[in-house]
Amino acid sequence: MQVLIVEPEAGGHHFVPYTLHLIRGLQARGHDVSLLTTREAQAHPAMRAMEQGCAQPFQAIIMSSIPEFTAGGVVHLLRRQLAYFLAVRRAVAALPAAVKPDLVIAMSAAAMDRIISLLGSPFARHPFVLLFVQLKFHWPSFGVGPAGRLARLSEWSLRRILRLRTLKAVATIDELVLRWFAKQPAALSKLRYVPDPGEVKATAEPGALRSQLGIAEDCVVVLVYGGITARKGLQYLLDSLSLAPDKVVVVAAGVFDQEQRGSCATQPWQALIRARRLVCIDAFISLEQESALFWAADVVWLGYEPSFAGLSAVLPQASSAAKPVLAKRDGLIGELVSRHGLGLCVDPLDTRAVAEALKKFCAQGFAAQFETALAKFAATRSFAAYQAAWIGLLEA
Repeated sequence: MQVLIVEPEAGGHHFVPYTLHLIRGLQARGHDVSLLTTREAQAHPAMRAMEQGCAQPFQAIIMSSIPEFTAGGVVHLLRRQLAYFLAVRRAVAALPAAVKPDLVIAMSAAAMDRIISLLGSPFARHPFVLLFVQLKFHWPSFGVGPAGRLARLSEWSLRRILRLRTLKAVATIDELVLRWFAKQPAALSKLRYVPDPGEVKATAEPGALRSQLGIAEDCVVVLVYGGITARKGLQYLLDSLSLAPDKVVVVAAGVFDQEQRGSCATQPWQALIRARRLVCIDAFISLEQESALFWAADVVWLGYEPSFAGLSAVLPQASSAAKPVLAKRDGLIGELVSRHGLGLCVDPLDTRAVAEALKKFCAQGFAAQFETALAKFAATRSFAAYQAAWIGLLEA
């Protein structure tokens, strides 16, 4: 097939791992792949990782940028969704004659789902598939978390989208969506599960990065990884360090937002940095650096703030590196960690509970008890499992 992948955004997990490993899977099956994206995404460091990670070159087709709207609430949401929808529709209408897709795959369905439900497909008559990364309207029924704003509109939009004739499938990384629609065959017939992928290859000696950062061999390194925003709950972890053993060192690595950069300049954070209890790496992390970070870590922090109840691609990454996690006990993260035995769960706001958990990880051999469970979970969230799910979806 000639497959067109639509992804105007590069950051987060948009390009790596989601789009990269979808392209790899499609190319391995002999499909021709084109990527519809923006100049901003094309200039992002993640594009270099995409180009280097694919077995064959892919054609990048540039669409117009998606404008930002500063107003809040429903108006902001709908205006941005409409702008996104129109930019995609114009780009698809103007595709070169050589690119006539047999199938379109949109990787960020939540960016325009409300408008698709009202105006129909932005892909003309081309068959298409949508990927939803974080639907929430069904969460309260499973005790995962709140349904989010406009929950009824979100469910109504998805039901309307599922009835579109050119829609071939809706992919979701949340298995609970399929359980929600289990007794509704018409909707379930187009819903497919793909695992949230994460995998870290061992490309560096575990001690190499520790030595480079000046971290002693006997220290217990807690890794906070990805886009460093308040949502990561890094402050909760730092608050617990005064009660935790002195050998606990926090390494926060990824692009810091403005708020977290401001926090990094404050006296409490600077004191931790001077005491070698905190290391901040504010940068886009390459795949080689990612490998070094995970293999140098002892524990991975997933104590996200209370308002976040979704999944984290850092969980399968930690599992693939055989690193147990210290996670929040609620939401999809807590449910997975508890069910599969991937580490310890705490209330991140409970400073003493976090410190006690850190003390346990400092004990000799404590982390070894999680190794078998981590390996089993990693196999189900590997890049190979992700690609296989996509290929199964498309061939079905």
